[in-house]
Amino acid sequence: MLIIDEVLVDAVSQKNTVIGWAFRPTVELLGNYRVTISRSLSPQDGFESIATGLRADQFVYLDQDPPEMSKWTTLYYKVTVEKVDAAGTVIPGETHVSDAFRIHQGYSPRALMIIRSRQIYFAQLEIGRDSLVYRRRTSGQTCPECYDPVQQRTTRQGCPVCFGTGRIGGYYPPIRVMIQYQPGQRRNVVMSHLTEEVRIQATMGHFPLMTPRDIVYEIGTKKWYVVNTVSPKEDIRVVTSQRLDLRELDAQAKEQDLPIPDAEMVAGSVHRLQVIS
Repeated sequence: MLIIDEVLVDAVSQKNTVIGWAFRPTVELLGNYRVTISRSLSPQDGFESIATGLRADQFVYLDQDPPEMSKWTTLYYKVTVEKVDAAGTVIPGETHVSDAFRIHQGYSPRALMIIRSRQIYFAQLEIGRDSLVYRRRTSGQTCPECYDPVQQRTTRQGCPVCFGTGRIGGYYPPIRVMIQYQPGQRRNVVMSHLTEEVRIQATMGHFPLMTPRDIVYEIGTKKWYVVNTVSPKEDIRVVTSQRLDLRELDAQAKEQDLPIPDAEMVAGSVHRLQVIS
């Protein structure tokens, strides 16, 4: 069986992404294997096949059909290799799936040291709090309840089907991370009516790459936040940490109805450093 050793993702332009793959040393005939390329806007969920039946010895694929054109978009790719018989039928037990990879995912030894040191710093000093990150869906099936296909926007902010995103489900399943929260800044905002607003500065690691309007849930406090701005910290153009400007959601915000894993799942979830994600 072929084992995928490395997946490289690089951008030729905003519309063209090159996905390359390599295998561990083997005596297998590469011509007996076929490759499938899958793509998602989330690193752990929602992968859909964009190319199937590629020869394993092709080693490269060009993605020319991005799901959206946004400055905040981060595309993740997986490569699946399967052994086939003479008729092209997949042979059971001869399949290997790679991890999820994104553009510019290479890490220098110094970047790896920074990432690991920050994770140890969060855990040992107990300044990092377990949190759930809900990445906002920006592609997929549009909401049948509130999406206006003519104006291409939602018509109901508190929609129970899409949570105001215009896409069914609203957000990808949560990813457990550690975040350091600063004390909140509380102020009144006077517009047509008086609004109480709480702003919080927070710091987290490099994974996952956050975008404005993602949702964060602080485990143990029952507090929900929406991401306003993201300020990455980089080492030679590699993200090592992220500073977030968060706004605490109002009590009536529909996003607070997002599903939360039960206590056993949260407690049993092992936080990975995600050094390669």
